[in-house]
Amino acid sequence: LQHWDIVAKNPQGVTCGDVFEAIHRSLDTPLTGAELALCVPDRRRDRIQAAFAQRCKDAPGLDEYVRKQGLMRIDLLQGRRVFAGL
Repeated sequence: LQHWDIVAKNPQGVTCGDVFEAIHRSLDTPLTGAELALCVPDRRRDRIQAAFAQRCKDAPGLDEYVRKQGLMRIDLLQGRRVFAGL
């Protein structure tokens, strides 16, 4: 995800919550067709689609809502989500 800066701001001082919110806001952004073409080689597209399908499946009761939103930046991580600290 080298194409998007994640910036946490707070005039009273940045908290861990601000950092988590900034990460969530960045990854919970729809992926445009242009971004997909720029960021994802053809050989990885099937894996990105599989990650998207799994994310939809993992949202019980919301799967259709999530599916309608389409691909998000989080799908580029292909289900690999590890937070290694601040």
